[in-house]
Amino acid sequence: MLYIPLQEAKLEIKRRFADDNLRAKVVEFLGGDLPPVFSQEPRAVSIIHIASPHLAFSHFIHGAHQLGLKPLVFEYLDDLFLTTNFDKASLGKMTFSLGRDKNGSITKTSRQVIDLSGKEEKKPFHQIKTLWGENFIDFHHRLLANTFPEAEVYDGSQWYHKKGASAKIYYRYVMALFICHGVLFENFLLDKNEIEFTNNIIIPAFREVRDFFDLEPLIVPIAPLDVQEDRSWWYYPAGLITQIDQLEHKN
Repeated sequence: MLYIPLQEAKLEIKRRFADDNLRAKVVEFLGGDLPPVFSQEPRAVSIIHIASPHLAFSHFIHGAHQLGLKPLVFEYLDDLFLTTNFDKASLGKMTFSLGRDKNGSITKTSRQVIDLSGKEEKKPFHQIKTLWGENFIDFHHRLLANTFPEAEVYDGSQWYHKKGASAKIYYRYVMALFICHGVLFENFLLDKNEIEFTNNIIIPAFREVRDFFDLEPLIVPIAPLDVQEDRSWWYYPAGLITQIDQLEHKN
């Protein structure tokens, strides 16, 4: 119920963004606090903690191109690093796809890029350094710029803080951004690690915004729904391994 086909989203976002009254109603719902990156044109959006060029991100970029919208990553750089959160942990220990074996299974290798002994646990991302002393955010942004230079990144931390102390409060405003100012690329999972967040945060926010505007937020899945829980979506291309090995060697 949360998703819309990409080609339908392509037509719908153009129609909605052209509606001045609808855009004004969204801004009013946001308390006049529309992030400036949404003010001039509709955007294809990925909401992640730190932008990084894994497989799911490459599919987001491809989808943005299909929509004909500029890709925007709406980050939350003030958020805390937690090894219990798979998305966050995969930024600290990166897994690389090496192709498939004769049985069709993905072969992989990994590289640890930050101290995972507990030293960095619950630190804001911007306070974390890599094992070779580089700022953790700068490292991932550099990989991203080298791989997908067309992707714009925007730190939404201050906006999140103003919109509420928790996701249960601010996610209604997140959903409102996708009534007419952008198309969100996301998979909201129902596995044991994500089902509580999806059921208690995402679905109530989606319904609240849908009922208020009598329109559904525009959300396109990044991964096909039948394979969306496959963790290989967070794997990186093997070509990045050499860059990281060189940095570790310098350390």
